[in-house]
Amino acid sequence: TQIKEEEKQVVSKIIEGQFICKGKKKTPAYETHLSKEEFTKKREMFWSSRTEGNATTWQMLHLICEIEDESSAASLAEDQRIKVHNGNIRISFGPTGELFGLPIYVINMPTKFSSLPKPSSSPREDSKSPIATLALKIRTVNKEKDVSVSIENNKTGLDLKQQYLEIIEKKDCSIRLFTLGREVEDDCPLNKYSLSDNYV
Repeated sequence: TQIKEEEKQVVSKIIEGQFICKGKKKTPAYETHLSKEEFTKKREMFWSSRTEGNATTWQMLHLICEIEDESSAASLAEDQRIKVHNGNIRISFGPTGELFGLPIYVINMPTKFSSLPKPSSSPREDSKSPIATLALKIRTVNKEKDVSVSIENNKTGLDLKQQYLEIIEKKDCSIRLFTLGREVEDDCPLNKYSLSDNYV
């Protein structure tokens, strides 16, 4: 499912036999390969891209995930008539019966972030990397139809933006692209972002 795919982009390791929080917000303990900054951006991207379904219910789910006190979170869910599946908010139903799914990384924080330094944004650093053509898909926040883009991996983020704008026939270049919680920088080559074919 889409939720499982989103979790794979953030969760690098599930810690067997360990859990975070309890009650409706209980999830397996996990680690992430992202830095704290990248993780925060990924979380923000998830909530800002929730455009399908009832907006108020999404807002309430966001608030429930941010509340540390389990009893307060449970009370809010009941007040908003949000029913959780099997006692856990990872799968829930809104007041009208709509299904809502949440990846564990928006419910609880990881036990460990990446300690690796962020990749250099120098477009020249990976000049010796093999050049390959990527068949990418770009999805907008409002989840309109995915746009397919074919581009070489030694091109920069700006090249990708310009090609995308040409395809959708718009001239406005004030767009921002994100992948794995990181913003695609204009002067950074695409091979810095570990992109692969059909990456959305």
